[in-house]
Amino acid sequence: MTGATLLYDGTCRFCVAQAQRLKRLAGADVQAISAYADGVRERFPMLPPLGPDGKIGEIKFVDDRGHIYGGAEAISRVLMTGAPPLSWAARLYFVPGIRHAANATYRAIARRRYRLSGRCEDCSI
Repeated sequence: MTGATLLYDGTCRFCVAQAQRLKRLAGADVQAISAYADGVRERFPMLPPLGPDGKIGEIKFVDDRGHIYGGAEAISRVLMTGAPPLSWAARLYFVPGIRHAANATYRAIARRRYRLSGRCEDCSI
């Protein structure tokens, strides 16, 4: 496995915008790819199956060792690849109370992501 990769819902304008933002904050060491791009499933066979709606359901981050993280933890892990002080602040996710609140907030936003900015046929970064 080479390089860290952020996988996002490429049919969601909100998700694309957030992936762009995370990519800028992470720097050159993180690649951002739509989870539905050609070859993604072959390159990342460890990805869980798509949900009943055919969607990924949450942002995914695959680190350079091939470990996969989802949701709020994926965002934290991406930010940890960037420069301090943001990379240090991202570690706050692992504080038990913060982790619980971040996960709940992430799930609430993810459920409403298409209502926030709409869908697109071919969003790209």
